[in-house]
Amino acid sequence: MTPDQLSVTAGIVLSLAFSYIPGLSAWYDALTPTTKRGVMLAALLVAAVGTLAYRCRADGACYGANAETFLWAFVLAAIANQTAARLTPLSPERRAVRAAAHDANITPKMERDADRAVDAAAPPPHRK
Repeated sequence: MTPDQLSVTAGIVLSLAFSYIPGLSAWYDALTPTTKRGVMLAALLVAAVGTLAYRCRADGACYGANAETFLWAFVLAAIANQTAARLTPLSPERRAVRAAAHDANITPKMERDADRAVDAAAPPPHRK
């Protein structure tokens, strides 16, 4: 297996793991969007480092010479991860968890701003 194939596979496996492994997916869906991006970025970085370690094995000089390979592995893992995330359907349970997490992240200020926008868009009441 080439390093490119390994990084693409790792990106897809990470996406599917965070989507379908019961305890992991519930934990991941409850995170804020920013935290989710950070967690996935860290996991993809570990996958890219693993790809570089696979390619170089125990050759220390190989690591510095393959910085481009490392970056390419990271990009491929990210592309595969996001593609798999967009193509896999959400189960009803995941939709419910995601909706609850979204509702929990709405601040009172956001609710007030939404209410004001609705009020501003409403036609004025008719007076008799």
